Amino acid sequence: MPASPVCFSAKPVLSCELQEPLGTLPVWQLSRDRRVTEIFNGTEALVSTEPKETTVKLLKISELWEGVYSCAYHQKKNDLTISHQASALMDLALLPDILIRTEPGFPKCDSPDEALSVKVICEIEKNTENYTVTWAHEHLFNAVPSEETIKTFTADATVTCTKSGLPTVTCNFINRCNETRSAKVNINIIYEDDKFCPAEGDWGNTKVGFTGRLKCKGATGHRTRTCTKGY
Repeated sequence: MPASPVCFSAKPVLSCELQEPLGTLPVWQLSRDRRVTEIFNGTEALVSTEPKETTVKLLKISELWEGVYSCAYHQKKNDLTISHQASALMDLALLPDILIRTEPGFPKCDSPDEALSVKVICEIEKNTENYTVTWAHEHLFNAVPSEETIKTFTADATVTCTKSGLPTVTCNFINRCNETRSAKVNINIIYEDDKFCPAEGDWGNTKVGFTGRLKCKGATGHRTRTCTKGY
């Protein structure tokens, strides 16, 4: 078993060795979340077998490959079955899929002297990894981390209403192997002379030429509204 934690970019190899050939094929299994799955050759795993050794090479790591691995040889003699088995836990240093957005989606300036507060939200699926989260920003006054939960990380950004470059905010998730995955969002400001589609229902203001996005209520996925004309 590779040393723990196994890094996300790795292609770990697990092996079982025998003192002598047993004359039967091995069975590889993965146990996680109270479910047992048999491992075969595929796009994410490669199983190989020699007379005294069998290996599994993981070609693409995801949280689905974390758990307890076992290899077993089952010998049948008459009415008896003799099993030879070994198992070990593989701990993965995961990297998350990140959804990033701003609230409001399109901050609106009423005068060039204003400074607006914008919340930047990065959401991930819950997993076992304890991430270090850092923030970076360009063309805005500041971005300060404000809140963390298991799935949601937020920063409060302050943008000015003078046109001085496109403001962006980036959240970086760093795992135990010091590997990083990032997501960046543009803060698309509606300046004083910009056309926009006014807020309607649960839709906020939307800048002309852009598409607003909202989470579906009570379901996965998103709703979109494209602003083409505006006022």
